[in-house]
Amino acid sequence: MTLSALTRHRGERTDDRVPRRRPSATVLAGPVLVLVSELVAPRFPDGLDATGEAAFLLAHTGRFTASGLLGALAGMLLVAGFTLVGAGAHGRGRRTLRTASVLGALGGLGLVMHHTLTLTLTEVLSGGVPATALERLEEGPTAAVSILALLLGVSLAVLLLAAGVARAGRAGRAGWWLVAPAVLAVAADFSPSAWNTVGWAVLAMPVFAAAARPAPDTLIRG
Repeated sequence: MTLSALTRHRGERTDDRVPRRRPSATVLAGPVLVLVSELVAPRFPDGLDATGEAAFLLAHTGRFTASGLLGALAGMLLVAGFTLVGAGAHGRGRRTLRTASVLGALGGLGLVMHHTLTLTLTEVLSGGVPATALERLEEGPTAAVSILALLLGVSLAVLLLAAGVARAGRAGRAGWWLVAPAVLAVAADFSPSAWNTVGWAVLAMPVFAAAARPAPDTLIRG
């Protein structure tokens, strides 16, 4: 085979290789914005009844509104980020990553619903509606569905995301260490602390950062 023919042959093989779709910074943007949203939100003092909670919410309307808007945007970014992870999953760990993407998108939608409810509560109370309306909304089906989707979706998704990323080799040779912060993030999320979501976002950050990286073998045959 002549040199020119060999060059053409290599060129044809190279042309048959197409770049995989890769996760992007969007994957990491979701949990970062969750953290910002939670840090902006005031913490309710312990022992408040419905009237006290309503008064506290009205006294901090600006911060609750800002937190709600940021949180809703964070939920949308979680949906987008997990969707990118699922769409870019190939080779090892792809089934785990795709399952994580479905659950994560469900959790992101739950987060959007949760913060939309918070914004609705703020608007309702600002309009002079009695504080009992706050209790009814908090105990309604929308609140229950959003919390269930948020807790189960995001919590399970982070565990599966850590396992899938480790399996795909995106976290180096000792990638299974990612399971440790994922487990701690889930434990923090289910804790009774008022800072539970902050703990989840901080502990889950390494998992999302690894998921945003491309797989070691970034090219596949077309």
